[in-house]
Amino acid sequence: MPSGRCGYAFVVFVGATILAILLPAEADASAGEQPVGRRAKFRLPSSIVFALRCNVGLRFLSGFLTIFFAFVLTQHPFENWNHSTTWLLGLVIGAASLGNIIGLGLSSVLRRLNPAVVVVAGLIADVAATVCAALFYSLAVAVAFGLTIGIAAAMGKLALDATIQRDVPENYRTSAFARSETVLQLSWVFGGIAGVALPSDHPVVGLIVLAALIISWTLFVLANRRPTRAHPSPAVDQV
Repeated sequence: MPSGRCGYAFVVFVGATILAILLPAEADASAGEQPVGRRAKFRLPSSIVFALRCNVGLRFLSGFLTIFFAFVLTQHPFENWNHSTTWLLGLVIGAASLGNIIGLGLSSVLRRLNPAVVVVAGLIADVAATVCAALFYSLAVAVAFGLTIGIAAAMGKLALDATIQRDVPENYRTSAFARSETVLQLSWVFGGIAGVALPSDHPVVGLIVLAALIISWTLFVLANRRPTRAHPSPAVDQV
């Protein structure tokens, strides 16, 4: 990424931080709300913990896709695309953006599905897409990889939101949303870090390592799923 764009992004980030600090206290008022935390002794329902863990995997892959392919496609483009790296990056990342739009549309059509089914299906679909990208690395597969990640991320997030709306009492709901969003943002960041850390000189190797990571996470999430509780209980579940 050219230094000019990095500088522009830095200026925007600093400006947004200053504006956030200058917001009046009323913008973050919590009157009448009980926070989700250790002091409140509130336990997130197991259904939300499970959905959030699934979304951690989905968001991790989204961050990885954006950063990893930004390096790979500019430094080691596919054959016959040496002078069109911008188009290459647009195809893969654009496929993920298109996937987000498709995921939003599918969520409205399939809104009667159990949210737990949606998040599991999204995670398994991402596992399959990652394995295919590692085994059959090509432009078409990379585009399909981005499309799958975009669809799964959008549907998984909406399923998580629906689970929070359904299973968290109203006076805890805002804090539950804030907590889940923080976890998902951190997951994206860690995915981006993995995208930088894994070797861009050998994209197949990086994708194989990614496949091992996401398969391990999926097995962990499924193995540690707990029975859904009807009501929250007084302690704190950890994601």
